[in-house]
Amino acid sequence: MAEQFEVNLSEPRKPDCVKFNIQSIDDIFAPEEGIPAQGITEFYGASGAGKTQICLHLVLSILCQKEDNKVVYICTEGVFPMKRFCQMLESKCLKGSTHRLKDNLLLRHETTLDTLMQCVTRKLV
Repeated sequence: MAEQFEVNLSEPRKPDCVKFNIQSIDDIFAPEEGIPAQGITEFYGASGAGKTQICLHLVLSILCQKEDNKVVYICTEGVFPMKRFCQMLESKCLKGSTHRLKDNLLLRHETTLDTLMQCVTRKLV
């Protein structure tokens, strides 16, 4: 006996998106719906351009939105700026929630293309 499956041919569901919640930055990076919440978003540019600051702000926006939101932050140079992150976390989120929010941040440090590819294709799946 064959099983029957219902096929839904309606429009595919749009992915959840996040915004920076700073109008001028959203106008540049996420003018329509925002940056997809699932997947990989890469920021690149010259040294000192503010890439890390923008990424930290986006991480905090995601972590502070919902209690169970999680973020994977992949560093490809240097080390994660934990001191700056904690300062931003304490100023932007509710006091007492910083420990929980830090637990929802997964940090990876991948310095070669091979380890980066292994990380995104095997370890994060």
